[in-house]
Amino acid sequence: MESTYHEKFDNISGCLKEVGQLYELHLQKNMNLGLQVTKVVKEIKQFFEKENAPSKIAKCASLLSEIDIIDRGYHPNSFLKIEHPKREMQSMLFYKILQEINALITYEYEQIQDRINQAEKLIETIILSALQNRIIDPNQLSTPPSGEALEELWKILAEHEVLFLIQRKALCLVFKNDCLVSLSRVLSLIH
Repeated sequence: MESTYHEKFDNISGCLKEVGQLYELHLQKNMNLGLQVTKVVKEIKQFFEKENAPSKIAKCASLLSEIDIIDRGYHPNSFLKIEHPKREMQSMLFYKILQEINALITYEYEQIQDRINQAEKLIETIILSALQNRIIDPNQLSTPPSGEALEELWKILAEHEVLFLIQRKALCLVFKNDCLVSLSRVLSLIH
């Protein structure tokens, strides 16, 4: 089963947190920075492999190659041997790689967050319209619904033509399970 956008968002948020920790290691001039950067870039590459994002996989592979070249003691752009001061030069090159991976995953983070937010706004519209048109009773919403109740409510809302079209638009943005998570969140705000 394909992961939901909420799961993707959680995964990419974790990656961003790890990159933040790598910046801290860079500031501390940690000797294991190269190993840690390699580990995180590999994790991010795996994330993009699951997402089937070839251009982002290629970017991660390119960064891993740069790390390998740096570890061998060469500059990844000029391929000249890094002489003096070797450690400082490697630190600067790892910082450049951190910036590139940070930009890549920040963009992905913002894209996923935007999709979730758009879908959630549509679901808010659905609930408000359903309440306004008395399709659902506000008293029914006094307690947060369970998973089965959310599914049932989603089906009831789909039976009405105007709401059905808005539902379809939300489903064009995210998966059904994402819609149910957002529906639960919107309903919890009403209480």
